[in-house]
Amino acid sequence: MTERRGEKLIGIQLGRAVAAILVVLYHGGRMLPQYLGHIDVAKYFTFGNAGVDFFFALSGFIIFYVHQQDINNPARLGHYLFRRITRVYPIYWAVTLLAIGLLVAKSDWVTLSPWHVIASLLLIPEARQDPLVGVAWTLCHEMLFYLVFSIFIFSRAIGIYAVALWTAVVAFGLFVPHSGLLYFIESPYHIEFAFGALAAYLARAKPVRIAPALAGLGILAFLIVGLKFNDLLGENQFAGRLLYGLSSTLIIYGLAVWESGGNLRYPGWAAYLGAASYSIYLIHTFLLGWAGRLAANLVVPGSAPDLLYLMSVLAAVIGGCALYQFVEKPLQAMTRRKPSLPLPGVARPQE
Repeated sequence: MTERRGEKLIGIQLGRAVAAILVVLYHGGRMLPQYLGHIDVAKYFTFGNAGVDFFFALSGFIIFYVHQQDINNPARLGHYLFRRITRVYPIYWAVTLLAIGLLVAKSDWVTLSPWHVIASLLLIPEARQDPLVGVAWTLCHEMLFYLVFSIFIFSRAIGIYAVALWTAVVAFGLFVPHSGLLYFIESPYHIEFAFGALAAYLARAKPVRIAPALAGLGILAFLIVGLKFNDLLGENQFAGRLLYGLSSTLIIYGLAVWESGGNLRYPGWAAYLGAASYSIYLIHTFLLGWAGRLAANLVVPGSAPDLLYLMSVLAAVIGGCALYQFVEKPLQAMTRRKPSLPLPGVARPQE
């Protein structure tokens, strides 16, 4: 597997963008009918919620791929935590402040209870409600994964014990579901982080020539599961996470090995859209709601709902890119004034 200093895996970046757009399409299909009427084309994206599954597997890949050499090196723990905190929180706090402002305008003081606001800002999971930015429930799972990986950086041995315990809790929860914090910890979504980390390990240690075929097989499997079995998987969380997680792992592994071998190139917009994917994800439900209300006021109800749906989704993606360009990038520049240099000889997807 050929690796070049400072190289970024653009295919992985583009995968993040595709996953974010799938989620936008999914939420558009759920949110916009109240404004536009029945949207026929939305039925093809009812599996868009599986973009979250791809996100989780991709997160496991990126963290292991970028920080593998930090494992069992406590001196790198501060750097790792700084990178994670400055990656997740600044733009998330900006969008959360927007959500708070909208709730204040509605005088929704029940939702703005002090503890809920604090928990939302810090991404502390709550048993009975999502964060103020609803889609940030996934970030709570991300932060748990980052915390567990930080244990590996502090000590490989302790990290192995921590993962073994976590795996046991998840497995036990399949048979005896719990509530509260334990329900959160035992979520089957967490197996997808492990799938992604496995893909990262294999991409370095076991690159194969059939990587393009594996990526294609993963995409095909993901689509078949989504288009044919998504409703059934909604009733079986573990099966859904397993099938979407495994197909995502094939895609990620195949693309990473294929591109690192120097045989795959992407246009410049692919990297940009991937970099903007986090902002797209955070802001899209707000933008979809505003687009739907605007369409309801300007267009006769039931007029070209499919077209308006696709236009609203496009507006949400463009709005997310604008948020990235004018808010997230400046915030990143402020919080990462001393960017770390890439490790020699390591191809690095963007953190």
